[in-house]
Amino acid sequence: MLRGPGERNIDIAVERTFHVEAGAVRFRTELFNLTNTTNFKNPDTTVSDGPAFGVISSQANNPRIVQFALRYQF
Repeated sequence: MLRGPGERNIDIAVERTFHVEAGAVRFRTELFNLTNTTNFKNPDTTVSDGPAFGVISSQANNPRIVQFALRYQF
């Protein structure tokens, strides 16, 4: 049995509403993987892979993603 590395991921969303005469404008920002932390996949568990056994060779998560949204409500 092998234990893989832990995963840490911080997602955050910030929203602001601006009131105008006829309604409101909402601006929203979403950040996924805020700290841009690399999370690795579990190690190779196939014994017949030889030297690759127990090696962590790839990343499990996406890089930081930022998303903006603008919404007009009337």
